[in-house]
Amino acid sequence: ESEEMFSGRDFEKLLMEKGSWYFDESGQPQLDSQDSIEVMTFITDMVKGGYTLNVSEWTQAWYDCLSQGTVATMPAASWMGGFLSGWIAPDAAGLWRVIPLPAWEEGGNTATNDGGSNLCITEVSENKDAAWAFIEFMLGREDSQMTMYKGSDIFPSLVTTYDDPFFGEEVEYYGNQKVREVFAAITENIPAISYQEFYSQANESLIEAFSKIIYNDVSVEQAMSEANEQVITKTQ
Repeated sequence: ESEEMFSGRDFEKLLMEKGSWYFDESGQPQLDSQDSIEVMTFITDMVKGGYTLNVSEWTQAWYDCLSQGTVATMPAASWMGGFLSGWIAPDAAGLWRVIPLPAWEEGGNTATNDGGSNLCITEVSENKDAAWAFIEFMLGREDSQMTMYKGSDIFPSLVTTYDDPFFGEEVEYYGNQKVREVFAAITENIPAISYQEFYSQANESLIEAFSKIIYNDVSVEQAMSEANEQVITKTQ
């Protein structure tokens, strides 16, 4: 992964798996934490060892690699299945399988998050009640959530839907694996984190740290320490 191909999202997924984040509970940046250093070391070792694909995500070259079998493993969210089967790699049906993330230590957490949506009703809205009613209808009803899941493979956030028989069905694209049961089980262990107000500044500094480690041979500890100081400076 070159700098332009490193969004930091894989770092965030693995850091979240540890139950950690860019900021501590009081909102102070902690890019230099032991967890952050361990995750960045893992990622940069993978890159330097030649185990990662040097292609930008969401480009035709990336799609081609996924459809042609160049990629062996991809840490991704449940929604990726709809993308793969629908338009990225429909001809790869039966070749993909789903497993939880490997744990950082034996018996450790194997769940994380990649995505999520936000809905807002603005203060100036003239139809607040109608907007809320729409949200309740779309996201607060089991039948609505299941219609969306069956039609577009968007995994429901309404946990009461996970008892639906649909979750126990085999999925042909994944070689008849019952992947929805895997996804539902994973949701129970996803650590809760708070993005915080200065998320974008932390992400920018992280990407710069990655570049220093890969291209300038700066140590992970030094690069992450400098990144943390940058965030402190940017947010004061």
